[in-house]
Amino acid sequence: VECPSLSPDGRTIGFKSRLEGSREWRIHTWNLDARTESALASETRNIDDQVEWLDDTHLLYQFVAERGVPEEALNVWVASTTPDDPTPPAVFIRGGNSPAVVR
Repeated sequence: VECPSLSPDGRTIGFKSRLEGSREWRIHTWNLDARTESALASETRNIDDQVEWLDDTHLLYQFVAERGVPEEALNVWVASTTPDDPTPPAVFIRGGNSPAVVR
């Protein structure tokens, strides 16, 4: 578990986890009630960033594209942590980084 973040409801930890034998990272969640870990099925890119909870079921994180000027390559993305949610990750803040949510 690296760069953990506790969900607003206190039931889930979001974090990045290195793929075994790789230099790539994936976003995972740890359900504290069930004591189960799962990778975000919808996000398969290398995400090497601190995650931040938008709400109880969505994580924010920075992703840097390999091409483009900074305003186009660096964005804050949002992804659902609900396993059966088919919504793909989407740009949440264009040209943004290091998300922080004020509650």
